[in-house]
Amino acid sequence: MDSTDKNPIVRRGGLLFAIAALFACTSIANLVVISILGTGFQIESVPYSTIVLLQLMSSVVSFGVAALITSKYAFGSFRAVWGDQRPKLNLLLLAIAAIVVCQYFIEWASMINESLCTRFGLDYIAENESIVRLMSRIISFDGIGGWTTTIIVVGIVPALCEELYFRGALQLAFERTTHNPRYAIVASALVFALMHGQTASLIPLLLLGILLGIVFYCTRNLLINIVIHSINNILALVMISLSDAPIEQTLSSPTEATGALLPILSVIATLATVYLLMKNKRVDNSELKIEN
Repeated sequence: MDSTDKNPIVRRGGLLFAIAALFACTSIANLVVISILGTGFQIESVPYSTIVLLQLMSSVVSFGVAALITSKYAFGSFRAVWGDQRPKLNLLLLAIAAIVVCQYFIEWASMINESLCTRFGLDYIAENESIVRLMSRIISFDGIGGWTTTIIVVGIVPALCEELYFRGALQLAFERTTHNPRYAIVASALVFALMHGQTASLIPLLLLGILLGIVFYCTRNLLINIVIHSINNILALVMISLSDAPIEQTLSSPTEATGALLPILSVIATLATVYLLMKNKRVDNSELKIEN
């Protein structure tokens, strides 16, 4: 018998526990930031090292700690969120291919999302101003040190912590509660998108979350998710670095249209890699250790 069989929280309240852990840890991270910087602070006046450390703390506490708490007290083990399968090379390569070929599709979704915001009178540029100002302070492409710090703080650590929580903890909690992996993938992706707090990025983040959820469902290995999520973040940083405009302007500018051909090809390629992932998935629904 699986050790979680003896834990009533898994059967009755695992999902509620996961959500409660998220909001509790997010609140703690916000309180730490406020206690250090106070309210109404100007991001431009905060030392760079302080911003970097607070951003790392926020990612780790809000999502990493929430995931580990959920894993231990709702699933019975700290190892539960990591999945129960070893990484398989063909699935890793398919997952990497999926995250690379989906980039134009995600960019196209961003353009549609921004268009919808404009149509409904939502000033998404002003809404995202604080996030843009924060990211423009953290992101630096000055030499090896700047690149290394940026990749760690913006690329790798958020990918690690977000995958621990949204796929390893929340998606698994949804699966064990609903017995429906499809619902679990979409629901956890929706929470993933909403927690980013960016109206103009809601649709692309939802689609990205669904893709990451499918990868975790097919591979049952969170390390693969962390790798491809990191690749996605790093690709975005590379695109920012290639822009001639200042970082803040690049981050706040509307997504530029790329024509229809590349997004359509991206959709086809993404669906093809998802099909291959599903065809080679590591577990079937009947093999999931879901509580009755």
